[in-house]
Amino acid sequence: MLRQALEAKFERIVQVIPYNTSGDTPKLKHDFHYSFIKTNVARFQFTSVNFSLLEHIYQWCNVIVHSAVQPFAWQVPYAQETCSGLFASGPSRVRGGGWSIHGGVRILDKDSMQEAFAKHFCNSYDHGVWCIEYGEPEAVWQP
Repeated sequence: MLRQALEAKFERIVQVIPYNTSGDTPKLKHDFHYSFIKTNVARFQFTSVNFSLLEHIYQWCNVIVHSAVQPFAWQVPYAQETCSGLFASGPSRVRGGGWSIHGGVRILDKDSMQEAFAKHFCNSYDHGVWCIEYGEPEAVWQP
């Protein structure tokens, strides 16, 4: 479940939705959004978690899922605690201050990041005709 939560959060941080003329979304690799964030980490600030630690936990989750092994009793709570900052709330600089439920991650330039993701998608997934929809990321960002 932790791996699925991480994948969902990575997708929601980016919030770029490609779809075809029938309205169907592409079948992307499970780490597609994570890989984009990893190679573009300078576009983000992880305020409550160390991204390099997330990488270790994410890879560990993949091993656990694909190897069908039972983790040690201490590993799951440790992994959840390590990743909890990704889902944290925190101060928001958007529109002069306040608090954001998505304060664990800041996007330094939302439009630039989303355009970079769209290019990454087009370069990585070149078959078919795709429409791109840009949404509001689950992160603090400047409009």
